[in-house]
Amino acid sequence: IGEDVGVNTGFQPPEVRASEKIHLSVEKLVNAKLKSVTFDLKKGEILGLGGLHGQGQSALLRALYGVESKQGVITYEGREIKLQSPRQAIKKGVAYVSGDRRRDGTITGRSILENVTPILFLKRSIKFIRYTRTTELSKVALTFLSTKYTSLTASIGSLSGGNQQKVIIARWLIDKPDILLLDDPTKGIDIVTKNELFDLIRRLASGGMSIILYSSEDAELLTNSDRILVFNNGAVTKELTGKDRTHFNLTQASFEAAQ
Repeated sequence: IGEDVGVNTGFQPPEVRASEKIHLSVEKLVNAKLKSVTFDLKKGEILGLGGLHGQGQSALLRALYGVESKQGVITYEGREIKLQSPRQAIKKGVAYVSGDRRRDGTITGRSILENVTPILFLKRSIKFIRYTRTTELSKVALTFLSTKYTSLTASIGSLSGGNQQKVIIARWLIDKPDILLLDDPTKGIDIVTKNELFDLIRRLASGGMSIILYSSEDAELLTNSDRILVFNNGAVTKELTGKDRTHFNLTQASFEAAQ
């Protein structure tokens, strides 16, 4: 018994990167950790969040995912939306990947298959899906990410940290989101896997997905972001674009804001 659903598994490399179309607008977002944060996110853009650690970058991502309460105006393609819970954010096409796999990622003690598919069930509001279809979709996403695993029935705990993170990302790729929130996604994984993940992120952005990236490593932000918003004490204090996206400018902006 089950329902077979058509799911987008066409992970094709892009032809075009960021456009001028505004995908998401955030205006005067406020909560206990954020102070009147305002910015636009363009379609196909990778927007970086910089600054010293713990200055509100993760709080912003968690607020947009509906984990943390907030006040302000969020507009998606010209229409105001409410993102008051992760379920609501997922339904609107928002995905969230955290570097804290224990807290926000893996379903501990469960199989790889069970870790890949929960978003599919939630987004499609289905209770059952044919096992063969589920495994097919899961394998496509995991293969696309070059995930190393022995069997879909193996425990998620049997994988390395990098491959666990690939499983977490794969759960979103089965039915691709419009906006991807990345909260220090490469924390604690090896350099090869980091490079693979950022190659994927650039391909997704080039295909039209809009991405907000926080990384605790400045080099990752500078290499992969189209723009960088520098945070201090919950507020955006500087924006770095074009040739201004240098290590010197990012470091200077981070410490100047902190003074």
